[in-house]
Amino acid sequence: MNEPLKILHLEDMPTDAELIDRALKKSGLLFEKLLVGNKQDFMAALKEFQPDIIISDHSLPSFDSQEALAIIRD
Repeated sequence: MNEPLKILHLEDMPTDAELIDRALKKSGLLFEKLLVGNKQDFMAALKEFQPDIIISDHSLPSFDSQEALAIIRD
């Protein structure tokens, strides 16, 4: 049996998160998704959720995708 793909979604706008949800569901992909909207929750999710892939908004109020990428690389 295939395990669901664990997707961490960094997004602060609920409407944008819903658009991604719809696209993922339409794809037929088997997945489990965790939505986070800030740096603290993002860092916790990396350790606790251990995602296979990360989808990130480019710019959040106090955090951006470049900083998220730097955290992942560390």
